Order: sequence, then structure tokens, then C-alpha cells
Amino acid sequence: MPRTVQRSAAFDAAVRAQLAYLDDHGRPDWIARLRDELTTFQSGILTFPHMGRERDRDGTRVLRKIGLPKAPFSVWYADDEAEPDGPVTLLSFVHDRQRERAPRLP
Repeated sequence: MPRTVQRSAAFDAAVRAQLAYLDDHGRPDWIARLRDELTTFQSGILTFPHMGRERDRDGTRVLRKIGLPKAPFSVWYADDEAEPDGPVTLLSFVHDRQRERAPRLP
């Protein structure tokens, strides 16, 4: 079974809030850029789940953070190294200037 991406409710809410902010401020160019970056990121994470910097670990479960290359945002995500075909879970989506505590491993 191929690896999948699961999006947490918190991740989806943060993305929706950012897209609404950009829409409210008349930035369709940034909306398109952000959507493209997220699509590219999700495709890449399936192939290279260890590309983010390790920030926490509980046994084989790993919490990672990575910045999007063409947008000022970072994604926190988790995967289980014991399950190479297991899901990658997107946990948090933050602007690079935001200060936020690391999410907990699921």
C-alpha cells in the first residue's frame, strides 16, 4: 500500500485561515503560490518523508519541521520510521514570523 498524507484538523484550519486572509487582502497571486507550494510539498513528502529537520522523537515516531521554499511558511509533520509505507501526518502550518510551540506527536 503506498504512503499517504493525512492532514490534521489544526493544519487544515490554519491553511484555510491563511487563504482567507490572502483573499481578504486581494492577493490571488499569493493564494495560487501557496496552493502550488502545498501541492509540491505534499508530493515530495511522500517520496522523501525525512526531508524535514527532526525536532522531537518518541521511539520510531518522529516530529519534523520544514519551510516551504517559495512561501514564508513552515509545516510541522510526523511519521513513523517503523512504518515505511505508513502515513505522513501534517500537524501544523505557520507563518515563518509566528512563534508557536511545537505540536505534539500523535
